[in-house]
Amino acid sequence: MSPADGASTRPSLTITRRSPALVFVLALLAAFVALLAAAVLAYPGGSWADATAPGFDPLRNVWCDLMRSEAVDGSPNGLARRLAQAAFTALALALGPFFGLAARLVPEGRTRGAVRLAGGASALFVLLTAALPYDGYRPAHSAATLAAGSLGFVATLLVALRRTRERDLLPLVLDAAVVLAFVTNIAVYAPLVLDGGGDGAALPIVQKAGTLLLVAWMVVVARAGARQGVA
Repeated sequence: MSPADGASTRPSLTITRRSPALVFVLALLAAFVALLAAAVLAYPGGSWADATAPGFDPLRNVWCDLMRSEAVDGSPNGLARRLAQAAFTALALALGPFFGLAARLVPEGRTRGAVRLAGGASALFVLLTAALPYDGYRPAHSAATLAAGSLGFVATLLVALRRTRERDLLPLVLDAAVVLAFVTNIAVYAPLVLDGGGDGAALPIVQKAGTLLLVAWMVVVARAGARQGVA
């Protein structure tokens, strides 16, 4: 190995040693993705479009369907529900330390504190969405989901607007994409739960796109925040 090669690997090793928060966040995000995929595979069937359809359709089912006590088709949904609840619990546990890392990327002061506060509150509401299934606690589940999304949006927007470093193309594109995803999800979901209006058919699609973008953004931002801590 040449000296240049050794120098190129040293920063990532330093981040791993000095950033247990980064390891924690990445492990929980991996658990979230794995558990959610397992819940999708375990879901018996039924969606808003076709109550008799088999399995989980990403274009017609929403994540809330996975946490129902009974699937839309009437089948017992115990396994998928437990897996989905575990998945969103893992996501909630990741959000607190994640926004701690993300806050390092904004100037010290009120903005940094606001990122941590809004991000931590969002994590608590994500826990509530997992604990309160849609079919048993519909108003509370919907309110918790809307609150989690709104607070997460505030924290994410502050990070996206106030980042002082890491302004390469990929972070910029991901910042814009995840902010747009939050806005779209809230714009679609809020009318459905507040007055029963809006286009429910669009929700499953924007929800899946938003989830993928959020996970990707969290990985990039968490790594950038960990680098700030060892600079």
